[in-house]
Amino acid sequence: MYCLGNSATDWIRMRPNKEGMVARVVIRDKHVARVSLVPMTRDSDNNVLMLDPASEEGSKLREKVKSLSPGVPLYIDGHEMTLVTQKPSGSRE
Repeated sequence: MYCLGNSATDWIRMRPNKEGMVARVVIRDKHVARVSLVPMTRDSDNNVLMLDPASEEGSKLREKVKSLSPGVPLYIDGHEMTLVTQKPSGSRE
């Protein structure tokens, strides 16, 4: 989750890099139950555009996450990339 705050608070300095991730962390009973990532980019007006991880641009970011996190299960679940210990039913790699 390192540097996710830069997406919202330090974007002026980060402008040359328009790619990033939005994270959703679900906590149940004081434990992390699920972590999901959604690839994103910014347009020329600095608006956030959420990307489908199965799309061409989204898959590039998905592959980047996979290469930086070898051995961590990462599945596409709808429009999110979910880090889990077991593959959710109906999802795909």
